[in-house]
Amino acid sequence: VTPDGRINHFAGSPSGVSGFVGDLGAPGLARLSRPSGLAVSGNFLYIADTGNSRIRRVDLENNNITTYAGDGTTGANGDGGVATSANLNNPVGLAFDAAGNLYIADRANHRIRRVDAITKNITTVAGTGLPGAAGDDAAATAAQLNSPNDVAVDAAGNVYIADQGNHRIRRIMTNGVIKSVAGTGQFGFGADNGPALLAPLNAPAAIEVDPQGNLFIADNGNLRVRRLTASTGTSNRNPVITSTLSDQTLVVGQTLELPLSATDADSDNVTFTLSNAPDFTTITNANPAQRSATLRLAPTQTGTFNGVLVQAGDGKGGTATSTSFKITVNEATGANRPPTANANTLAATAEATSTNGATINLVGQGSDPDGDALTFTWFNGASSIAAGATASTTLALGTHSLKLVVSDGRGGMAMTAVQIVVVRDTTAPVISNLPANVTISATSTSGAAVTFSLPIANDAVDGAIAVTASRASGSTFPLGTTTVSFTARDTRNNEATASFTVTVTSGGSSGGSTPASYTITTFAGTGEFGFAGDGGAALSANFRNLVSLSRDKDGNLLLADQLARVIRRITPDGASIRTVAGNGQSGNNGDNSYGIYASFGAVAGEAADGLGNLYISDSAFHRVRRITADGKITNFVGSSAGQSGATGDQGMAASARLNRPTALAVDAQNNLYILDGGNSRVRRVDVTTNIITTYAGAGINGYGGDGGSATGANFSYPSGMAFDAQGNLFIADRSNHRIRRVDAATQTVTTVAGNGTLGFSGDGGQAVNASLNLPTDVAVDAAGNLYIVDQGNHRIRRVRASDRVIETIAGDGIQSFGGDGGPAPQARFNAPTAINVAVDGSVFVADNGNLRIRKLAPVGNTPPPTNRNPVITSALGNQSLTVNQTVNLSLAATDENGDAVTFTLLNAPSFATITNANPAQRTATLRLAPTQAGTFNNVQVRATDSKNGATTSAAFNLTVTESGSGGGNQAPVIQALANQTVTRGQAIDVEVRA
Repeated sequence: VTPDGRINHFAGSPSGVSGFVGDLGAPGLARLSRPSGLAVSGNFLYIADTGNSRIRRVDLENNNITTYAGDGTTGANGDGGVATSANLNNPVGLAFDAAGNLYIADRANHRIRRVDAITKNITTVAGTGLPGAAGDDAAATAAQLNSPNDVAVDAAGNVYIADQGNHRIRRIMTNGVIKSVAGTGQFGFGADNGPALLAPLNAPAAIEVDPQGNLFIADNGNLRVRRLTASTGTSNRNPVITSTLSDQTLVVGQTLELPLSATDADSDNVTFTLSNAPDFTTITNANPAQRSATLRLAPTQTGTFNGVLVQAGDGKGGTATSTSFKITVNEATGANRPPTANANTLAATAEATSTNGATINLVGQGSDPDGDALTFTWFNGASSIAAGATASTTLALGTHSLKLVVSDGRGGMAMTAVQIVVVRDTTAPVISNLPANVTISATSTSGAAVTFSLPIANDAVDGAIAVTASRASGSTFPLGTTTVSFTARDTRNNEATASFTVTVTSGGSSGGSTPASYTITTFAGTGEFGFAGDGGAALSANFRNLVSLSRDKDGNLLLADQLARVIRRITPDGASIRTVAGNGQSGNNGDNSYGIYASFGAVAGEAADGLGNLYISDSAFHRVRRITADGKITNFVGSSAGQSGATGDQGMAASARLNRPTALAVDAQNNLYILDGGNSRVRRVDVTTNIITTYAGAGINGYGGDGGSATGANFSYPSGMAFDAQGNLFIADRSNHRIRRVDAATQTVTTVAGNGTLGFSGDGGQAVNASLNLPTDVAVDAAGNLYIVDQGNHRIRRVRASDRVIETIAGDGIQSFGGDGGPAPQARFNAPTAINVAVDGSVFVADNGNLRIRKLAPVGNTPPPTNRNPVITSALGNQSLTVNQTVNLSLAATDENGDAVTFTLLNAPSFATITNANPAQRTATLRLAPTQAGTFNNVQVRATDSKNGATTSAAFNLTVTESGSGGGNQAPVIQALANQTVTRGQAIDVEVRA
């Protein structure tokens, strides 16, 4: 069927005669026999010639047909050899993976076969050749299929099978393991909107996977097409029964309890049921969350009961069945009856409190029907760790398997189910002796050298921990305020952080200035969802989904509104906004007409060159279109029909294939750069030749390649690009939480910001040591400063060109809207997406969650005021007191600037409070009124002046003992003294009472 809707004959006999002839000739003259599945790869059409047991291939350029797989003989031979020499048996469904390997649903062989794209050899990837349904959660080649009718491959390389005879959809994961993802195994219909494994299917005949991983199923027997979303029912794994169940022999009147336990890789609750069991067998003590229970045998009659089964289910369709066992019941002859055992429920985790681990209290019970004396023994795995019904033991860091064994001394024994206890260390070290904030005058234009002492850190498990600083003591600090961060990390990577600030002022002598600060305003958008405002002021416009910002050669701001499917242009002063591309309709039409009449699927980026051309990426239709200066739009890169792929390098750009292109950029020579997101590459189109090449990225989603050639590097969902004045390309490597740089001269790639750890940290330090959270876009100003949209942190951050130090210039990290008209660092954003810097240094941000474009206007360079930190004059040492005792400690401070001072507590227990605060007098009282015993270490008092200058006291400890336990003597309490006003030389008497 041609694009204009006309149908014509293409392959096989025009009169419908079956047969096998025509290889190497025109496809319209060849003969086929019951053709079924079709697939397209590159410029070739592949046909499942079912009745001929072959796969035929049609060269669409040269218009000839050949055999690609199968020798025409019905059978299953040929694995490991050339595909054209292999046997097939009723091949039907076909599918290709991203590497060009062909997968064949070899229906009557009950197998999935694969033809390698390079060697053209054929192998079996699933199925033993025998019809059946067994084999889930093991190697696919050892599993059984039943008349597989179709096959599909997702972007990650997982292979999906329409296992028609089993009424299931099964998946081969990239590690070769097969599992069911949809269907119960019984034909039927139901369970829509629930877990896919609980939904019956009826002879599914075909499947297809979309780019998002959603699976579409032709549920043939139900005459429906059903959808399995990427997040539903595809990840459940079966539980595993860990109990050993063997044949049991007991007597009438005896009661025997056998522990049942299971594991579940998805941490699902597990319940146990019985199959083929006599009436006297029951499941008791069920604990689904712990995946445990007890099998209770209490026979009242003799007999032999064969084939008893225990089944475990996770409630999501995952099941496991034990091996069968036999129960033999004899008449009672006075034989010894075994005891019972109960270990109670142990906490699943315990926190280590020392280098030895954690102390666990064990409390168990047992009883014996014969009145025998019982012995209690606790085991960790196979090792005995404690004796007695009640005991305690110390467990080292790690995973432990605990159980209680109760013996009656006459051969009778009972054992509880194994309980897993994990001893872990999740407690971070404690940092103390933190330096006070420093304010100092600059000694040169570079700032001032500042020395400080490292704090100390202690960890409950590791003891003393080394502390690292984001800046070295003795280094030169620039003008302004720099935060020095301290980090202490124990051997299990629990991390504690603390910081202090160094403020370097001009002091009236150095002539230096702080980096520019910004005032924030809204430049465009009302904040209302919609599409409106063309022809009016930008502030009156409505947007739907802002994904990109750029400038044209005249300084106008261009924006891509993905959901509105348009590109809009705003004049530099914001007085006018209008649409320059897109009619707002979803589609792939309009080439060779005016751009405003064209339709798009999902505009994802835009860029204008110096020649007046506007480039637009459409991630839904995998291409880039160009609007020339006369307003006409044409296809420029990728398939005009919207086909995805990763081909075409060294050829014409319009013949290449892209995969979900997003950001665009143009260099100084007007060459176009495309962020080919689905292929994890940056592609480059030469402006003169229109030849496309790969500029960065190996095509693998991941992280790697720093220091090497950019074309060998790996990226993970990159989303934004920008050039600096030297032609270096900066890439927002979004899911790697990094900004990468491709050097213009050497073509090598390096990381310039982000340590790869999702989070927010690092301001005031080197950008490569900072944590980012899904950086989505970058921009570079004329001075080489790098601006980052730190989307997940709802901030805009800047890397200074002079020293590569990172700082936040806008956003307080709270996801909201606010701050217009004030300092940009105090403003709030909602998931910003894009950024652009104007020639005057103003920064424009697509505040997408707020449906606005915000403007950061520089307010100039203002020397910071000189402030001296307060000084704590109170002597604060370790304190010992008893429960219910009250102690009041005086707090006092001085401040060289005469500022008011307030006191706060750090690492203090709840019974420690600040009272009688008098900021003007710079005094207060530290009140200690404990209600519980304990030791509370590393308590500190912080004094903060009204200009945020602060000082922290040395750390001290509080020891609280029970009343009458040796803490006996209580300190006296001095009654408060009233303030007095006297004249110089006047004598007064002051009475002090305690």
